[in-house]
Amino acid sequence: SDRIINLKADGETPTVKTKSIIFRSVKQILLYGMHQGYVKPMLLDFKIPDITVNFKAKDKSILTDEEVEKIIKIAKQKQNNDNIGVLLSLFLGLKIGEICALKWEDFNFENNTVTISRSISRVLTQDASQKSKIVEAYLSNTKRTVKLSQLAAKILEAVPDKDPTYYVLTGTPDSMEPRTFRRHFSNYLSVYGFREMKFQILHDSFVREQKKVAFDSGNLFIDLKTEMLNG
Repeated sequence: SDRIINLKADGETPTVKTKSIIFRSVKQILLYGMHQGYVKPMLLDFKIPDITVNFKAKDKSILTDEEVEKIIKIAKQKQNNDNIGVLLSLFLGLKIGEICALKWEDFNFENNTVTISRSISRVLTQDASQKSKIVEAYLSNTKRTVKLSQLAAKILEAVPDKDPTYYVLTGTPDSMEPRTFRRHFSNYLSVYGFREMKFQILHDSFVREQKKVAFDSGNLFIDLKTEMLNG
């Protein structure tokens, strides 16, 4: 471990945060290996370098706790397509094309999971009469099954008319294109008194929260372990 800690990257000594990530990563790999029987049980008694990270600093690029609570409250009180779409984008970290392609058949309320397997986007065409068109593509590298929180599952189960073939954002067999939902999101912010922000803030807030949870728990391999177990 001393050899790893003393390695230099690009001529610079690794920071305390980098050292901490290395220790936590190695520990999680060994724990997973022991759990699967690939590695013999051992006592992992090495110490992780002390590090303090301030996750409470104000950052306008992510949602505040008050804004998150407000989004949840709105979805509980009024379960229309836009409100549910915003809630899911925040809770699942979905990109706008993914939320537009989401159907009710992608949800499994027995296991409280949702499978993200499609994305909708607008692409340029060679047709002079139609400069662009909507394309729904199946994901390959980013296809994933995500666990719903109990809160999200409870809110979604209360939504009426969940026809499996219908899109979540429209409640019909027809999808909504991303730029249309961006307009809906802007209207959502105005109607409910939020500050001006871009749709991307929902995804960025999700990622920031996942990083915070991973750091607090020491588990920097949440996604990797999930992928392995699902594979």
